Amino acid sequence: MGAAIPLGPIPPIKFGLQYGLSLGQPRGGRDSGFAKDFVEAIWRAMQAPTADDYVVATGESHTVRELVRAHSAAQVSITTNS
Repeated sequence: MGAAIPLGPIPPIKFGLQYGLSLGQPRGGRDSGFAKDFVEAIWRAMQAPTADDYVVATGESHTVRELVRAHSAAQVSITTNS
C-alpha cells in the first residue's frame, strides 16, 4: 500500500498535485495564536463555578499574507486580484 497524502490544502501543493491556493482577501486581519494557549483558556473557562461569556484572543492582528509568509516552508508566490 502506498504512502497516504495528508489531507489539507498545503500537501497537494508540496507534492506538485496542485499549483496554488486561494486565500481570499490577503490584507484581511486575523487574530492568530498558539493553539495550546487557546485550549488552556477554554479549560480555565470550563473550571469557572458559573457559566459566562469569554473572549479569548492574543490582541495582535496579522494579515493573511503575513501568516502565509511566516508559516510556509516552501517558496510561495502571493498574487491578488485586489
